[in-house]
Amino acid sequence: MILDESLSYLRNDKSKIVYSTCSIFPEENIVQVANFCRKHNFKMEDDSMFQTYPLHRGMDGFFAATLVPN
Repeated sequence: MILDESLSYLRNDKSKIVYSTCSIFPEENIVQVANFCRKHNFKMEDDSMFQTYPLHRGMDGFFAATLVPN
């Protein structure tokens, strides 16, 4: 729902969406990104995904991906 709502804030077809969570669960991260991209004809920008896991290099679990129109 958050990703769907973000579409209304895009200015043009070169705009980007950065989706991020403080979660390590695929259902809240890459699965949401894949579903959104399929539904709205977006894609993940090349090499834009970032994920950390708890206690890895002293960081919490975190996910981010940059999405662009396909």
